[in-house]
Amino acid sequence: MKFLLTFCTKSGIMVSDNHIITGFLQGYRVLSWLSGLGSSAFWRYAIMPKGVYKRTKKHLAAMSAVRMGVKRSPMPLAQKLKIRATLLGHKVSAKTRRKIGIAARRQWANPKIRAQTITSMKGSKNHNWCGGISKLPYPFEFDSELKEKVKTRDGYVCRRCKANSSLCVHHIDYNKNNLYLLNLITLCIKCNIGANNRRKFWKKYFTSILKGEENGKTTSENRGGLERQEEAFYETID
Repeated sequence: MKFLLTFCTKSGIMVSDNHIITGFLQGYRVLSWLSGLGSSAFWRYAIMPKGVYKRTKKHLAAMSAVRMGVKRSPMPLAQKLKIRATLLGHKVSAKTRRKIGIAARRQWANPKIRAQTITSMKGSKNHNWCGGISKLPYPFEFDSELKEKVKTRDGYVCRRCKANSSLCVHHIDYNKNNLYLLNLITLCIKCNIGANNRRKFWKKYFTSILKGEENGKTTSENRGGLERQEEAFYETID
């Protein structure tokens, strides 16, 4: 009874002793009445006094185990609209925004929380997931690991002009699903764009580079023959 009187005093609610006693005798109706006022102070002062219900790691682990795998039912549309109407036009003070920013940065600085957040938003878990079409027309196997493998093999230089910046991986036969290593070659962006014209020539040209190395030819020997092919090709165009 004491904590109820303390709550009423701090909240400025006029409630008589008889009312509180009657409420207890009638099955805690006073609790329902007071909580119905919508005052968060009631729960702060009366139901959950500070420091009394401190949750340890053991308690948190037990609560997590109970909720594990339990899917929450979707929020009804009427409730969503009600929340939206309540928050629409609500302005957050600069002080509150700073607090939110500090709390978010503190959480993101924790490697464990950051890894969990990234994992929880990957693939089909992300709300923007559209069935795995984000990499089209390339397959999912054409990832950064495979590209790094090709670039490492080619010495991180363009195999045509020897540039070492703005590098990408080109499909020699122009089939984006063919991820065989002898079908992938490192080019700079300029050479990759140029290779979209006269595709038959460039397919033969880049295949010769990799096949020549596979057959044991030195880079200089192979390079000389390819340069002669390229010169002859451009002479036919002129």
